[in-house]
Amino acid sequence: MLVGRDRQNHWVVAETHGLCGGLFIDEASAMRFALEQANGRPGAVRKAFTPEMIFRK
Repeated sequence: MLVGRDRQNHWVVAETHGLCGGLFIDEASAMRFALEQANGRPGAVRKAFTPEMIFRK
């Protein structure tokens, strides 16, 4: 799971295979969702520092 901001400055969570994700109001909400989806495995969640890291295909 990647957590970061898109070009419009929204907090985004993107599953690396594109199976789930979403837009969030703040970083804490995005991280909470990502950790839930990763079954609590912190190593499965990474911070994206640029929008390109989230939306690369």
